[in-house]
Amino acid sequence: MLASRVARQAWPAPPYRALCRANATGKAATVPTLGQKLRGHGPDGWQGAGYNYDKAAPQLGPELRELLVHYGQLCEAGAASTDSALRSMRGGIERACDGGAATYDRLGLDPGDPSWGYATVPADQLIAYLTQDYPLAPNAKKDEATPLGTKDIYSLPPPTSDGLSPLIYALPGQHHALDGGGQEGKLWGPVERLVDFLFSKASRIPVEVIFGSRPLFVEDPATGRGKVERPAFMGYVAVSTPQGPGQEVDVAFVWRGTIYKEEWESNFAQDRLVKFDPEHHDDDETAKPWEVGVHDGFGDLYIRKAQQPIGNTGELGQPESPHQVVRAWLAHLLRSHNVTTISTTGHSLGGALSTVSAFAIGRELDRLWAVGNESERADFKVKDKPTVTAFAFAPPRVGNFTFLKEFSDTHRVKELRVCNKGDEVPRIPGFWVQTLTFLADRVHWDAYSDMDSRGARIFAQLYYAATKVSAKLGFPSSRWGYFHVGAILEIDSDKDFGGVGVTPAGSFGPHHNLEVYLYLLSKLGTADGATSRNPLLINKGDDILADKALPANWWRYARMRGCRLNASGRWEHEPPATAAAAASTGIGGGQQQ
Repeated sequence: MLASRVARQAWPAPPYRALCRANATGKAATVPTLGQKLRGHGPDGWQGAGYNYDKAAPQLGPELRELLVHYGQLCEAGAASTDSALRSMRGGIERACDGGAATYDRLGLDPGDPSWGYATVPADQLIAYLTQDYPLAPNAKKDEATPLGTKDIYSLPPPTSDGLSPLIYALPGQHHALDGGGQEGKLWGPVERLVDFLFSKASRIPVEVIFGSRPLFVEDPATGRGKVERPAFMGYVAVSTPQGPGQEVDVAFVWRGTIYKEEWESNFAQDRLVKFDPEHHDDDETAKPWEVGVHDGFGDLYIRKAQQPIGNTGELGQPESPHQVVRAWLAHLLRSHNVTTISTTGHSLGGALSTVSAFAIGRELDRLWAVGNESERADFKVKDKPTVTAFAFAPPRVGNFTFLKEFSDTHRVKELRVCNKGDEVPRIPGFWVQTLTFLADRVHWDAYSDMDSRGARIFAQLYYAATKVSAKLGFPSSRWGYFHVGAILEIDSDKDFGGVGVTPAGSFGPHHNLEVYLYLLSKLGTADGATSRNPLLINKGDDILADKALPANWWRYARMRGCRLNASGRWEHEPPATAAAAASTGIGGGQQQ
């Protein structure tokens, strides 16, 4: 669906042109549109979309590469939801970029500010800074092949008449961590409760040490004691402009990664596969191998009710879960747009939520298009069921083998998980599965790259069979049987940076940083690994660049490090003396957060 140059797109020759016309007329519901094919739903899967997995030299076509970068930039904007930093800026940055200084690291910069955790940037300006110039190096030349800006393709829909906001809030919490569900009344019930208790307590040590300065919940202002739970901005919905002969529309649900202490606690303390039903939030049992199981913290965050923003009023309304908000937007957009594809995307925790939400969306679409529900979709503008695809950056494992089967086989959802080889996050949770996957790889059994491949399914089926027998005997053996879904697209920041360089291998920053992912993706599959993407962006949130001629050491924090937006909206670096002179006149300035 996405065209590199929407107005100038040279559409593929037949048979795809003819297929797209057939689909646009509604005469061939089983024939994929161009947008669906680009998202892995064609007869050749991801290979037909332009991606050919090869451990030694993966190939990535230009349309899919551009699509991935757009989704990645939507993820970065997904954390650009507080404007306290913008209020503190002086001179031309606030005027020139209107939020363009935002990066994935911008959310929640001042715990003492009333905007802490909330989306105070107006929804219609959330991605306004993602222009065609924004990602380009200062001296890069634009031509017919230069991709359009993300904001030229996607926009946030206006609030609905009943106050539904495109911004989505969530409430982290310890839903099941100490409940001890799963084996009540059995021999292993006390063991499970003990494990839950120990996990909850042990997880608080690294959380307090590393993330203790970022609490979302605040002291009760009335008593000065205790904590008041409050929701935080978690994601948003964006809609593409109609594209191609069929005037296809893509709906994207975008999720941010972990920011707050309470979210880290949920990631660690709620490490348990529980029965997952998006429509119910009262089942705390550990999932049996034959039941759909999802990481307790990830699933809880998606289905726990939180107060949601009311339109653009800045006020909070009735509690609704992110899942309920997604369902409401689906119903609204299917009635108003020719939606052929629904995409979910996110980084880290956001990658996990993109997987969970894609599963729930696929399930909801199957319900809507089931026989007997024709009246419920009678006023939909779209007649054929849209496809669902998750584009997950650095996602952790989310569900068990039964989740994998329903995700891929029952609901026909696709996922492309983009992973850096040195990033540890995609290897967790699931110690035993990761260990067995590693051992299988030693004997050239690939049980990881494509979870829909025959080899991966045999591996998962064997694990499933063993844990099923164990569960039948009453042992709590299925609580950590996590598996990925979909196919992997790997990058390698330890060797593919070219002349830019990174900090020494082993540092978490360059391996997990989203901008590193986007920089390497922009090079993948190009001639000689060339890219016009601005290397300065790599250091928006971490000291990654080894080239000390470029700004390093968290340059977003200091105006005087010599980074500024030029007149075209691109970031460029000036020598300190020049930057200081510009700052003294109130022109330019670095990104301050």
